[in-house]
Amino acid sequence: MTHNDRLNVLRGPQFKNGIESENHGSESFDTMQIFFNYQELYSQRIWSEVVTTIIDTFTIFGDNYYSITLVLFLAFLFFDLFALFFLRARLMDQMREDIFESRGILNLIPNQAIENNKQEVESIIKKLKN
Repeated sequence: MTHNDRLNVLRGPQFKNGIESENHGSESFDTMQIFFNYQELYSQRIWSEVVTTIIDTFTIFGDNYYSITLVLFLAFLFFDLFALFFLRARLMDQMREDIFESRGILNLIPNQAIENNKQEVESIIKKLKN
């Protein structure tokens, strides 16, 4: 870019070799117009960077949110499996011991009800012994 081209950009197209053209407006108006044109280009670059940054941020947030929820779900699932296999077995053993210790309560059940359901009662007693 030559020196005259730079001056033309700074002063506006109304100047040719240092002489103002008559068909253009005042020098200050043209200078302000050039200033605003450059500011518009600068602002467009800034806004495109801001929009790109926001989109990237939301993408990263979405990926992180997915990862965190997946880890939390898997932790919940492993806790449920642990409770199902280990804690449930302990609970069943404890209940079996409590029932076996309280088998004397069977004396409160009428003999007629036990005789009518003898097979079911015998199967329950066998299960309790095991």
